[in-house]
Amino acid sequence: MPEPRTKLVGRAGVSAADCMRIFPRKDKESGSAYAYRVLSYNILMLYMPPGAWIRESSVAEILEVSRTPVHEAMGLLRDRSLVEVAPQSATHVSRISVSQLRQSFYMRVAVEPLVVTQLARVITQPTLDELHRLVDAMDESLAIPYNEAKYIELNEEFHRTAYEAAAKGYVWESLQKTGCSFRRCCNMGVLFGYTKPSTEPFRKVLGFLENGGENRVEVATAIHEYLSNYATYIEQLISDFPDCFVNVNTTASTRR
Repeated sequence: MPEPRTKLVGRAGVSAADCMRIFPRKDKESGSAYAYRVLSYNILMLYMPPGAWIRESSVAEILEVSRTPVHEAMGLLRDRSLVEVAPQSATHVSRISVSQLRQSFYMRVAVEPLVVTQLARVITQPTLDELHRLVDAMDESLAIPYNEAKYIELNEEFHRTAYEAAAKGYVWESLQKTGCSFRRCCNMGVLFGYTKPSTEPFRKVLGFLENGGENRVEVATAIHEYLSNYATYIEQLISDFPDCFVNVNTTASTRR
């Protein structure tokens, strides 16, 4: 079993392959898709800490695939700024860019209220029921014993469902590709206990959808407060795990 994340994050010289959590390969899933799914999950959930080095041959052996699909997965991870591949050097899990994190926050704050407003115009009862189910499941994950990983999974599923129901699935996928620094920072806050999540913002969004899109200012404010929560703990994260971050001189701007 991997060591607890709190022991791994920020520790120099960690082999990412030794930290991986493995799950079964899906039926008809290609080797590269499987490798990408496992590696991206481990990086986003901090099992593979920022700065850890990755040896493709070790990953291939653990996943029981050839090196080619692992190499292909590395290219996708590099495109999402999750790994750094240097010629004639080891591949590393990328450190979290505070600059990218802040820009991702601005994109989400600008886009998300528009998506929710669009969704209010077209939402169906089955979609509303599914969103309620996801929020109820989030509440269960926040009960004792607290299941942080499950909460994160349900949180992302709620957003994906909402964006796709508003016919904005491509927008969500684009935000996922460009917003990995923001996601990893938020995940650190939840997983390491720097913040205690709440479903209140999601309940406000559900109320907005049920009321046909009335009171846009209130829902936009709720979304902004939810997304900006990272600013309450990022400086402490940087102080506690300085080796996990880059571009830290932009931190002051996160307060705005």
